[in-house]
Amino acid sequence: MKSCYKFVILMSTLLSVLLFTACDTSSSLYKDGMDYLSGAHDRPLDYTKAFECFKKSADMGNENAQIRVGFCYQNGTGVEKDMAEAVKWYRKAAEQGSASAQCLLGECYCKGDGVEQDKEEGARWLHKSAQQGFEGAKYVLEEHGLD
Repeated sequence: MKSCYKFVILMSTLLSVLLFTACDTSSSLYKDGMDYLSGAHDRPLDYTKAFECFKKSADMGNENAQIRVGFCYQNGTGVEKDMAEAVKWYRKAAEQGSASAQCLLGECYCKGDGVEQDKEEGARWLHKSAQQGFEGAKYVLEEHGLD
């Protein structure tokens, strides 16, 4: 029984270390992506590398990176332009509660960018964003007559 207890303690410690490392790696990848995007910290300006860093971080669940991946797909920055992919990444961050991603997703639905136009669904996401105090969502709601 003692060895089982030791095993459980060892495994939970190992899991904690792995989770901490994943979070740190996700954050580092996001920062690297920002450096490649801007050419900061002696990094060459490289949109493809920026996208690759954002994508790896986004795959680890980093909501800021998910939004950046969406931007990259929306604008064709470091990757081929693809609004359906942009919407997919905005949705991932929006579902985690990101007010800015909720606003971006809501606007995509209102305009029919990357998804079938659905002002009701757009308004739902925009209201979620606005309820968090995101000023941009209030502007978009007004712009589309949904306030």
